[in-house]
Amino acid sequence: MSDARTDVVIVGAGIAGCVVALTLGLEGRNVLVVERAREVGRVGPDFIKPRGIEVLRRLGLLPELARRGAIERSVIRYYHDGAPILHYDFAAHTATGHCLVVPYGALLSAVVERLSTLPNVTMWFSADVRELEGTRDGRTRVALADGRSATADVVIGADGTGSLVRQLSGIQASRHLYEQVMFLATLPLVASVAECNRLYLSSQRWAAYFYPITGDQMRVASIVPVAESASFRDEPGWAVDRLRRFVSESDDVLDAVRDPAVFQPVPLGRLHASAYHRGNVVLVGNALLEVHPMTGQGMSLAFEEAADLGRRLSSFFRGEASLDEALARYTEQRRPINTSILEYGDRLYRSFPSRERYLESFDRRAHGELY
Repeated sequence: MSDARTDVVIVGAGIAGCVVALTLGLEGRNVLVVERAREVGRVGPDFIKPRGIEVLRRLGLLPELARRGAIERSVIRYYHDGAPILHYDFAAHTATGHCLVVPYGALLSAVVERLSTLPNVTMWFSADVRELEGTRDGRTRVALADGRSATADVVIGADGTGSLVRQLSGIQASRHLYEQVMFLATLPLVASVAECNRLYLSSQRWAAYFYPITGDQMRVASIVPVAESASFRDEPGWAVDRLRRFVSESDDVLDAVRDPAVFQPVPLGRLHASAYHRGNVVLVGNALLEVHPMTGQGMSLAFEEAADLGRRLSSFFRGEASLDEALARYTEQRRPINTSILEYGDRLYRSFPSRERYLESFDRRAHGELY
């Protein structure tokens, strides 16, 4: 098969990879996105904080997301062992005044549909990467299992926590799992969640977060110690009984949970790659960073990171900086931010069983504008 020639190859069609593709595509760069699955994903975070919203605004996506039913939310109420401890109002702490809730599948579909309108952006699905090979002219050839290949000035690894691009480029990263599993379910919306988002914390290391994702559906997220996670799925009624011990103002949510089998498990971990790039291979999204979901910043970090990487690479393609300079600036910009929010997630994880320690750790700024 012939070798495709392009400016950029992005491995991974998740939200980070697609936002980079859109940023570069709108600048007129030739971009190829390769994805091992047969279609874009439908499962991922739904919560976008103000700085992520700003990226969506710059990319012109907010009107389309509004048309698809994106929900603006201003208030999150926090509880510990059933007692209210915090009332977080985005209007009081951010310029935007709200966060945005969009089902991950709807969000990613909106970005991919926008990409499909750009003649300079191509997407290959069912594309398993097998090899990265440097060429004599300093570019990188991406070889696929089916015999196809593409050669580009820049290769971007946006292929998740188990990133093959990261491994093939020799960048080190260890994923450390938290002693928790998150269980996610989508259920019919109830009145308490329609009123506001609610986050419940327990001194027994459980947590629960309830928020709407459409006008008639809600997301129910439960964080459970690993040692108790099997019982969450296998013993009907047991999970709800445990939740009732610390969920105080959302009985209607618990009444809606008929069968724990509707919950899907999601292991929780932390990851920060040792380097952001090597040569002309660079990482973004969960290939680079994974933070604890208690920060509420995972999706927004991916948006910011992807948009920043796109801008840095655009400066290279316009001849305003060398590739090394552009990627060094990307690293210098993102590393301190990522390190800060990663450490903040660790503090929340360690402190939340104690009401006092959690309140001492909680940073209102970090939950809004971030920096």
